Amino acid sequence: MIVELVKKSYKTIVNTPAITLYLVLFLIAINLLAPFIAYARIPVVGMILILCTFFFCSCFFAGWCQILKENTNKEIDKDKKYFPIFLEGVGKNIVPISFGLIIYIVSFLAVIVLASFIAAKCFGRLDFIFRDMMSLNQNMSPLDYINNLNDNQKYILYGWQFCFIIAGAIFNYITMFYFPAIVFETKANILLNPIKSIYTSICFTFKNFFKTLGIYLAIYLVYFVLTIIRGFIGNNFILGVILLFIYIYFICCVIMLIFNYYEAKNNSSNGSDCIGQDEI
Repeated sequence: MIVELVKKSYKTIVNTPAITLYLVLFLIAINLLAPFIAYARIPVVGMILILCTFFFCSCFFAGWCQILKENTNKEIDKDKKYFPIFLEGVGKNIVPISFGLIIYIVSFLAVIVLASFIAAKCFGRLDFIFRDMMSLNQNMSPLDYINNLNDNQKYILYGWQFCFIIAGAIFNYITMFYFPAIVFETKANILLNPIKSIYTSICFTFKNFFKTLGIYLAIYLVYFVLTIIRGFIGNNFILGVILLFIYIYFICCVIMLIFNYYEAKNNSSNGSDCIGQDEI
């Protein structure tokens, strides 16, 4: 089943240019907005730009998720007009997606705080880094600074890094189906939908634990391979651009696979396989 969904997801992305095109346009717009936010001298202006960027992201994900939903486990229609679908998704999903993004961001920050607390208890505090930043030579690169640390300081730094990697990996796995759950949920109130989808997505993930874990590990394996390739490419501009497009297609295929798997399991002909079977 999973192999067929991977093939289906790849075929959908290749034959539906709108999915990748909308993502590329979104990334370009974010890259244009980022410098204005980073260099805003007036705090109020910076906050306004951050809020505008957040609502822009909410609009994009609301419409883009609707396009993904329209292509889940369906025959590819090359003549389909996706801009009206995108606008329909903005109107239909903007509220639950916005609240979902807030919940996601707050939850992620809570995980970071928890990971920091655990790292401080298990490995020690990073006070020495903040002290060194005050007197750090501007010509010294971060890599040179790390190499000049003593063994105990390196142990603390790598321990913190390990905690963040593990916490991030667990968080990403648990929330992997959160946004598909929001988009596919049609019965719940739009304000309660993001909250209910937390329970729905977690139940879905652990109900299909081995398959979802296999998908998650396979995604990270491919990402790891792409990261190694990026290291070998170095500063080669042409190969860097090619790899950038591969990254974009990889991201689209991964998200399409997640949507396809969520929809396929929820609409499975096997009653025990369906996530809503327990409620029935």
